[in-house]
Amino acid sequence: GDSYITLNTDGSGRVRSLVLHRNHLKALPLARIDAAQAAKLQARLALRTDPATGAPRSRDALYHLIDGLKSGHPDYKAMGIELEISTHRRVSTLKSFLNDLGSVESVQFMGFMNSGLWGVDGDTYDVFHRNGVSRWHIAVDGKGVVTDARVGCGP
Repeated sequence: GDSYITLNTDGSGRVRSLVLHRNHLKALPLARIDAAQAAKLQARLALRTDPATGAPRSRDALYHLIDGLKSGHPDYKAMGIELEISTHRRVSTLKSFLNDLGSVESVQFMGFMNSGLWGVDGDTYDVFHRNGVSRWHIAVDGKGVVTDARVGCGP
């Protein structure tokens, strides 16, 4: 598309920052991080998981959440309070949406998402159903509680 990156360098040619220009959206300036911050992020990522499959427990939590929503009886005890409240309000709509899509045939890990509610890292999955695709963003804390989940139509 119309996206491009501008690199900002110092007098010696070392990159100090970049600006991401995205398809007529506001330019996004990004500063270079230092080695300590990079090491911290690498350590955090290493604790997360295998980058090909997603975070520990998130795939299983996703299947459990989908099954519960399709039945109209999600496991509210496996949810953080904010997700529980929002799910109560939308359970009939979510049930209808997921049942229209049909049974789950496969799930593909798409990548990591920004921190979800309460700062819990999340994952993005495409779920392939018999009649369509849904895209999920799900954050599961260290205790296995789903703190954030969002779903929409496929990719």
